[in-house]
Amino acid sequence: MLPEPGIPFERAVPFLPADPIIIEAGASNGMDLARILAVWPSATIHAFEPELQAFQQLAERANGLPGVHAWNLALGAYDGATTLNVSHGAGYETTASSLLPRERY
Repeated sequence: MLPEPGIPFERAVPFLPADPIIIEAGASNGMDLARILAVWPSATIHAFEPELQAFQQLAERANGLPGVHAWNLALGAYDGATTLNVSHGAGYETTASSLLPRERY
């Protein structure tokens, strides 16, 4: 049997309290929110996604989930505005977008 894709959140249980504050940087469309809340139902989650289309889906998924806060922002090394390089075209998803210059990813 193949393992379920994604991050095995359960491995972090021994290291976190029952009500952790979780920062999800690059939350994409919020696809992991339900899995995180299944492991930590009392968590406070701050989900950050700078790409607008993915953020809109994230906000819909986060709507009504207690303790979940969706932010249409990127997290980076400095405070200010920058360019988000959004991947487009066949085979690319918004999950591949980056603050790095295109030649670096």
